[in-house]
Amino acid sequence: GEAVTSGEVEIGMTQISEILPYPGVELAGPLPLDIQSYTYFSAAVSAATREADLSKAFIKFLEGPDALTVLKAKGLEPG
Repeated sequence: GEAVTSGEVEIGMTQISEILPYPGVELAGPLPLDIQSYTYFSAAVSAATREADLSKAFIKFLEGPDALTVLKAKGLEPG
């Protein structure tokens, strides 16, 4: 994104979420499905945490509609 923004290169390719934050960079679109690959993120709560309920609530929040709206706006897709 930085190289495209600065004009060092004319075209770049990376994850959508890594393109959107750069002003002056236009997202051309995702790769075709037959060559597309995805990065999957997982969440877990440590068995040693002192805040298990809070941690679980945060993970639950990330699965909800409010977080989903923000995640999509940042270029991420739900699993």
